[in-house]
Amino acid sequence: PVGRDEDVEELSQARTASGITELLLARLGGTAEAAAPAPAPETPAAPTATSASPASPASESAAADAVVVAPQRLEFTETDLAELSAPALAEGTTVTVLGGGALGTLVAEQLREAGALPQTVPDAQQLPEHVGEIVFLLHALESPDTTLPDTFPLYQAVLAAGPRRLIAADRRAEGAASGLRGFFRSVDREYEETDATLVEVGTDDAPETVARLLVAELGATEGEPVVVAEGGRRRALTLTPTDLGALAATGAGPAGDGVA
Repeated sequence: PVGRDEDVEELSQARTASGITELLLARLGGTAEAAAPAPAPETPAAPTATSASPASPASESAAADAVVVAPQRLEFTETDLAELSAPALAEGTTVTVLGGGALGTLVAEQLREAGALPQTVPDAQQLPEHVGEIVFLLHALESPDTTLPDTFPLYQAVLAAGPRRLIAADRRAEGAASGLRGFFRSVDREYEETDATLVEVGTDDAPETVARLLVAELGATEGEPVVVAEGGRRRALTLTPTDLGALAATGAGPAGDGVA
């Protein structure tokens, strides 16, 4: 159509938004002033603290009805478990007993009586090519001062072998914790294909008693990752909320006079 070339040329020369707006208004018969946006309405200033309205009765009632809960913490408490007898294993069940010295020999003997085929490995660090369906790890009883970082590669190799059942023994005594409690709780969550249990025996328990407790644990059905079996009595560890006491509730420090 006539005049389109001139329109295109004028549009191409309009370099700014305002220039394009003026060109469109001229073509539509309007004015630039008509397209100017109306000034934004003034926003009322926020009320100051002195002019704030008083709290409503509903909010005051809600504040009055608020429940204040005293601070708590989670502590391990012992829960009794059922006593176990020697389990009946399937004939020919393959079991590996790692470490333990004379205790490892006693465990192997009881496993044979239950129908299993155990192999003993005196050096717990030398993992055999095939560990079988069940693994007993007694290394912590031989080396009570060994910490978890030292034995972690061994546990890692055992879990990678994929046994159906893993039972480790630890002798709970005074002093620094070995770290195995938390480790076995993590294993219980992360390795669903392996039923892993840490059995803590007493410092005064005889080797024959310990061997019986460890083998009997194969018949457990509770699925507890940590079992305290000191003195032959089985207990589970349960996290229980407990109060912090008057010291924490009042904010008093060690002196008991309110000074932290």
